[in-house]
Amino acid sequence: MAEVFSSLVQRQRPLSHVLERRVDESGLPRQLARITSVSDLEKFEADLPGAIDALRPMPPALGATRTASSAASRWRRTDENTGEQVTRHYIAVQADGDLDLLATWPDNADEGLEPVDASARAEYDACEKPGFAELERLRIAEETWTLGTPDPPTGTEEIWALYSFVELSRDEERAISAGEREIQSIFTERIEFATQIVERIATQIADYFDTELPHWFKERIMDRRDELTAREGVTAALAFPSSWPMSIPKLVTSPSPEVADPATEKDALTEGARVRFTHRSRLDEATFADVQRVIRLWADSVERYPATFSKIGEDPLSDVLTAALNSSLPGAQREVYSRTGKSDIFIYANTLDAGRGPETVFICEAKIAKDDGTVIRALDPQLFSYLNTHDTAAVLLLFVKQKMFDAAVRDRLAALRTVAGFIGEAPGPSGWPIFEYEVDGRTVHVCIATVHIPPGKSDP
Repeated sequence: MAEVFSSLVQRQRPLSHVLERRVDESGLPRQLARITSVSDLEKFEADLPGAIDALRPMPPALGATRTASSAASRWRRTDENTGEQVTRHYIAVQADGDLDLLATWPDNADEGLEPVDASARAEYDACEKPGFAELERLRIAEETWTLGTPDPPTGTEEIWALYSFVELSRDEERAISAGEREIQSIFTERIEFATQIVERIATQIADYFDTELPHWFKERIMDRRDELTAREGVTAALAFPSSWPMSIPKLVTSPSPEVADPATEKDALTEGARVRFTHRSRLDEATFADVQRVIRLWADSVERYPATFSKIGEDPLSDVLTAALNSSLPGAQREVYSRTGKSDIFIYANTLDAGRGPETVFICEAKIAKDDGTVIRALDPQLFSYLNTHDTAAVLLLFVKQKMFDAAVRDRLAALRTVAGFIGEAPGPSGWPIFEYEVDGRTVHVCIATVHIPPGKSDP
């Protein structure tokens, strides 16, 4: 059971903060900040009303009331030294809509409202030395309204409801049974109080999504349009070629540590002879940065059309990225970028001049990030198993289909930090983090690229 309508909820869960966090987790503000052209901004602005409407929660509402269970007897203090046995008698009020928002406080629409425990809180704070009795009265007041499921459950379905109670001693129960006392008015007053708060929550939700949020986006769109218009004007005024060829992917070599040759180990021990293994190859860092930037541009394009790309699987998505790499970076005529059939993209470099054939120096593993286990397995053992020869750069490309993108990415990155060999992380040139791992004595740098492709409204 979670307490609602209390001072604690008023302090810790103001509705305005909860709604703002939901919008932030949707990725809309981040999407606006990443727009780089006026035409894309205009499309964003045209699609914004629908995007806001998709975020709008169903306001909570109260329905019918019924008598609920009675809790087992407990001891209630009447003062510091005495007390009595009491039983809690509950009512349940049906609740519909987004029930999580019932546990918030309508901070922008609460004029004249006080938390359900305000009076008991004031009494407790006024005591110079509050004792057990004052503390218990405050605790009971805080629990006046709670949100939970029926007890016992109704059938097999979890039906959530608001609960309230009164505590009655044996003598009070007898008086009510004899008609000498009534408790209906207590619950009637409480239901009116709860209804008022729930209506204020609904009012604030409507104000936020009808007025506040559209106005917030309007101001930032105007500012972004002014910035991009000026920037595009500067670009148009420059008479330079529109493209700048990147360098062809190349290998750099570094000597491996001195290791004794097993074939001459005996001689080495006696004569001090030392040999070196063949130099290992890796993708040059500048070229790795180029690859990351191209993947970022591709990812931004994919995120503009989530309804299209959310319907296809890992393999077709990897095929599209492979084509983008071959069309955007040098070496396409030599099929530098190719896919081997399991959502993985290899980059080859020609090393015939070093006496060897074309050599794999880079791997991109693409995976739909359904859960933590999926991304962990994509990295270890899947991606790491490709890196058993060279100290090389790599990309783990995660397609995130959850609507709450930022929250999902936080969870997936946290999971990847738990993989054995994790050393640390640093920001990459594309805005994605570079995770560093030690794998079998080698250092592996993995760019964790995340692409948001949530299902559209009509998608299941």
